[in-house]
Parts: sequence; structure tokens; C-alpha cells
Amino acid sequence: MPKLAIIYSTKTGNTEKVANSILSVNEDAKYIDASDFKESDLDDITHVIIGFWIKAGKVNPEARKVIEKIKNKKVGVFMTLSSDPETENSKKVLNNSLELIENGNNEILESFVCQGRLNNKFLIAISKLNKSLRDINDDEMIDSAESSKEHPNKEDLEEAKKLSLIHI
Repeated sequence: MPKLAIIYSTKTGNTEKVANSILSVNEDAKYIDASDFKESDLDDITHVIIGFWIKAGKVNPEARKVIEKIKNKKVGVFMTLSSDPETENSKKVLNNSLELIENGNNEILESFVCQGRLNNKFLIAISKLNKSLRDINDDEMIDSAESSKEHPNKEDLEEAKKLSLIHI
């Protein structure tokens, strides 16, 4: 019988909220905060659902260290980021993240991208920059900040639960 681990890395609580939703329909799963992860946590695991937040367009460093330890597993992936999941940039970030996971000879079964609320301190810092010092990604981030305040929402959390079905 497959054994599942749900591993997540969170900074603002968005990724943890999604991970908790997935756990709610997988109460028998090992539930691991990436900051507490040990390679031995994967010893009896056949399936992993890994969640992480995005920093500067990449998997955050803490989650990246965990991903590099995941080998020969069936994997579901979720990520949270402040921008709209449907943007080209979001899709590029997801594809790069999936490649990183596949490097461990893992089979990707499913993925989910969830918009999360933007860290207010970061938004304030960017909005204070002189417009000539911002790059286009900063302006896109400011534009999407308003819609991000409501995420992850109920619909996002229900969608995330579908990742739970991958190990059956």
C-alpha cells in the first residue's frame, strides 16, 4: 500500500494553509515542515506531495534542499506565489520547479499553482521605489497584489485537495 508524506515550506503561511487542506483528506500521511525534514523521513514513503513558495522566481532555498533529497518517488507538487497562476511567468516558474523534481528520477503525478497573498512589507518596499528603478515584474506584482489578498481562498483549498487523490 502506498505511503504518503506531505512536505511543505512556508514563509507567510500561504503554503502551510494549502498543505493543511491536503492533510485534511489524508490524515494518515506523514506531515513534515521542510524546516524539520530529515532524509530518513522518506524511508518508507512511496508518494510525496511537496509544497513550496517562490522566491525571486525559484523554489525557495529550504524547499530546494528537500527536493534534492527526494529520489524515485511518485510526486504531487503545489506552489504558492503572489502573482496570478495563469501568467506566463508563473507557468515558467512551475516548469522549472517540475524539472528540478524530475532530476531525482521522480514521477510527477499532478501539480497545482495557488496564488497567495503578497507579503505586505515587500509590497510596501516595492511601491516606495522610484518608478524608474522598478522592473516590469515589480509593476506586475503591484498590480496583482490587490487580488492576491484573498488567496488562498476556499476554492483554492478545495482544488488543492485533488492532489490528495494521487496516491490512491
